[in-house]
Amino acid sequence: MSKLQIGQDGFSLKAETFEDVVAILGRRGRGKTTTATVIVEGLHAAGARFVVVDPVGVWYGLKSSRDGRRPGIPVVVMGGDHGDVPLAHESGEIIADFVADPTSPSVVLDLKLFTQGEMVRFMTAFLSRLYHVNPGKPLHVVLDEADQFAPQRPMKDELAMLGAAQRVTKMGRSKGLHPILITQRPATLSKNVLTQAGLLISHAITGPQDRDAVDDWIKANAEEGERETFLAELSGLPRGTAYFWSPDIPLFRQVAVRDRETFNSSATPKRGEAVKPKALAEVDLEALKGRIAATIEKAKAEDPRELRRRIAELEREVRAAKAAQPPAPKAAAPKRVEIEVVKPRQVNRLAAVARILGRRVAATEEAARVVRSTWQELDAALKRARALSGDPIVVRAVPGAPGRGVSGVGPGPRSLTSASPVVPAALVRGNGRAAAPAEGLTGPEQRILDALAWLEGVGQREARQQAVAFLAGYTVGGGAFNNPRSALRVRGLIEYHGDRLALTEVGRVLARAPGAALTPEELQARVLGQLPGPEGKLLRVLLDAYPGALSNEDLAQRAGYAPNGGAYNNPRGRLRSLGLIDYQGGLVVARPVLFLQE
Repeated sequence: MSKLQIGQDGFSLKAETFEDVVAILGRRGRGKTTTATVIVEGLHAAGARFVVVDPVGVWYGLKSSRDGRRPGIPVVVMGGDHGDVPLAHESGEIIADFVADPTSPSVVLDLKLFTQGEMVRFMTAFLSRLYHVNPGKPLHVVLDEADQFAPQRPMKDELAMLGAAQRVTKMGRSKGLHPILITQRPATLSKNVLTQAGLLISHAITGPQDRDAVDDWIKANAEEGERETFLAELSGLPRGTAYFWSPDIPLFRQVAVRDRETFNSSATPKRGEAVKPKALAEVDLEALKGRIAATIEKAKAEDPRELRRRIAELEREVRAAKAAQPPAPKAAAPKRVEIEVVKPRQVNRLAAVARILGRRVAATEEAARVVRSTWQELDAALKRARALSGDPIVVRAVPGAPGRGVSGVGPGPRSLTSASPVVPAALVRGNGRAAAPAEGLTGPEQRILDALAWLEGVGQREARQQAVAFLAGYTVGGGAFNNPRSALRVRGLIEYHGDRLALTEVGRVLARAPGAALTPEELQARVLGQLPGPEGKLLRVLLDAYPGALSNEDLAQRAGYAPNGGAYNNPRGRLRSLGLIDYQGGLVVARPVLFLQE
């Protein structure tokens, strides 16, 4: 089992010790970067891979020996003044894919040349993507100045980055991610991140607020007498000495950390010392560029946006090819087949009369049978037609006497004379009026079909009943929703899949598909406009944090609620029932559908 020599006196720790969250603290100039470097050197010697996120541009020294005259660790430096390759702030996801590949070398990401906004955008994408794509192989994630990526008091544009950092810290171990957090200001590092540390390494800390922040960790982990000893000696620790404290090993001792074996590029040079290393570990730039190019191509191939763009290109090519072909001879017009059906309302009326008279009316049963069988046969016919021909199918409402149903089945454009594209009822704002329902449908029935069609348009072919009712302007459980929903099922226009609803082929034709696409901002504004106050407050916070997820404590606090009270739990539960939020490993996150990503 590999051991990492840490102390000048031979003190060492098993490599597996650093598969927990590690926090390295200490005020400036007390040796925390050297301690982190010693750990990284040991991990490399043990065969482990690592990625260092360096916002100040000092970690490139890993590539050279202590005296700067011999090569050091063959790590790839991306970005900064000493980078092997440049680093773009838009490339967070691509770099995460490269870093997550178990065959890639260890990497230093030098963010020194990024503006604050560029760093936030890069790290949000990088951490979010890394959590999702790391294949479970061990990867040590070193975050220098970690409070910049997981701030205790984030600005609005930093919320998603904080959420991604919290996810990597809290749940990254199951994905093979092992964070090492370095900060000189524990008070400005997110408490939700710092309290995850299983190994605390603390150099001298003197600031009252920073000592208080460390004390929160101590109170949760200290044995009797350890807290008093630690706090009494913390401010006076000599440079290069740190307390190593882990309740799980257990470990509680002062350690004088050994000198680093690689070049100290963060130190102020003394007389006679090298300012820059003369020899650096070589990197095969051509091979590196090839690997990065392959990563980019793989990401493009898996990117839904790229797939949609390629599909659009192919569709344009098909249209252009068809336009270049000579026109085909006109086919004979399809026969119009008109089917007269008794409307469900007439069936219900007859049934009511039958009950009043106390006897069964055979015509009622026959009428109900005709209604069911007609719609079922039409649905089956449409499915067969779609399977046999690539041509769309037309189903037109026949104007005229009551009792006329759908008719005109045959090839042609998909259309319905009375159904124009609409936004679901609950998302219509201002004085927007709903179009008249299709022939044979009531207004509530049309709204439910429209809601299902809209949900299909954003990728949900089977939708929760709560979401359908919400978009149609109703509430699940009420007769205003349950009755038309049941009528649609009897007529074969929708199907039940457990607690979810789906359109049949006939229902899809009668439904009014969405018109001009909403932007994510318009969709979110309309949804928020329909929610009660508590639900709206919670959802706004989650929309701001997306794609990051928040703990219940964070979400409740930001929305102004107590995390365990009914005033928080009830609206949170309703948002999930509506399909607007989801739970992920104890965290709460907005659903991608609100960003038109699902």
